[in-house]
Amino acid sequence: MNNYDLVKQVENMVEEVKRGSFKPLLEADVVGFLYHLLISKAKVSVAELHLDTRVRGARKNDKLDIVIGDISTENIRRPVIVPRMVIEVKVFPIGFDAQQHRVHYEHVLNDDLPKLQRISQRKPDTAVVELLYDECPYLDGKYKTQNRIDYLLSMRDKIAQSAKVIVAKKKDKKADDWRVLLH
Repeated sequence: MNNYDLVKQVENMVEEVKRGSFKPLLEADVVGFLYHLLISKAKVSVAELHLDTRVRGARKNDKLDIVIGDISTENIRRPVIVPRMVIEVKVFPIGFDAQQHRVHYEHVLNDDLPKLQRISQRKPDTAVVELLYDECPYLDGKYKTQNRIDYLLSMRDKIAQSAKVIVAKKKDKKADDWRVLLH
């Protein structure tokens, strides 16, 4: 399976943030820039790269943030992507309050991970990834008395064992020191 150097592309994105040439405000900015990097650096074909789309193996109304795969028109009324890789993205930006961040975090737990599991069960050769971009750093805090990343990883292990989690996070609010971690 080709991983399209996804960790490297996230590292490239972080480098652009550190240089000040990329300043994401919302999730769509991170998704759009990753799309750009997958085309320009990882050489993914534009014909195979899709945003906010339906995939084979997901529920009828599930939409996935970034999908690499071919279009299937078996059902001409409802074409879908036959995925090789699916990436769900969540952003914890500066300027959101704790409640907004908690809602995004719980979307990962309650929506994204189950969605990724459904896809990997129905299409086991598909790489499924959750990308967390944290500039606060919100994920360093606690959720149900446990570190948020640790809790998320324990839930991933229960809900979506095949999912990889990539975390791009600032070490603290003031420093421009970032880490990219693959779990």
